[in-house]
Amino acid sequence: MADRSLQETLDATAAANTSVGSAVAFIEGLKQQVADFASGKNLAPAVQAGLNQIFDQAIAEQAAVAAALAANVPPATQRSR
Repeated sequence: MADRSLQETLDATAAANTSVGSAVAFIEGLKQQVADFASGKNLAPAVQAGLNQIFDQAIAEQAAVAAALAANVPPATQRSR
């Protein structure tokens, strides 16, 4: 691993903090949208479409992970006691 300068480390840390902050803001916004949906409020068509896209993507990723595990991870074996 190449040595990083202090500035490179600071830049990488700032980028990571920005990513984490963006993820937190996204999750908080999504939480509010789900709460609004659960309360029976009507969602704007664009919001509903966005939520549908998020859930569709999550389901597709879940299926891809499950398929990768099934294809590449040997089944667990029972150990003798």
